[in-house]
Amino acid sequence: MSSLDKVNISINQFGKKQLYSVDHGRGVIHLLQALCNVQSMHLAIQKTDKLFPTRLESMLVFQNFVELEYESVGRGTWLMEFLHCVPNQKKLMLASYVGGFRTLPNEVPLCLLFHLEEIKISSFCGDIQMFGMVGYFLNHASVLEKLIVIIFVQSEKQRVNILEELLSLPKNSKECQVLTL
Repeated sequence: MSSLDKVNISINQFGKKQLYSVDHGRGVIHLLQALCNVQSMHLAIQKTDKLFPTRLESMLVFQNFVELEYESVGRGTWLMEFLHCVPNQKKLMLASYVGGFRTLPNEVPLCLLFHLEEIKISSFCGDIQMFGMVGYFLNHASVLEKLIVIIFVQSEKQRVNILEELLSLPKNSKECQVLTL
């Protein structure tokens, strides 16, 4: 698996009960460790509140990693933890509702400070937690060139309000363009 360039991983909970255990979390970690040379990953995580036994960055480092498409419901905090494992990442795509941050992270991932050039967010509905996450990205991403946001709302008025608020967020990168679809 160390020769793969691109992978697609889906981690799901089946049934009503929480099926994850410490052993399951270790199994996922071992799978991710085997993919240490991958450059691009689509990672879908569904309803996995306590998947990993410890912080990820102490166990994983993807030096060659440049692109992540992340799909999850309500796992913004885990996304930030994963970004600490990919110091050279250039492109981040949030493919469905990630849920933003309940509290802003204290430590800024290296990829955000030095390498991240493009962020694309699908299904942006304009909730306060998502604005907090976007604001965090814009405030810390020093080389960001593009923030692409697909706004998902019912009315044109809501769309205009979201766009105005997005454009008013402070940006660390002078080159950053905010584009909406």
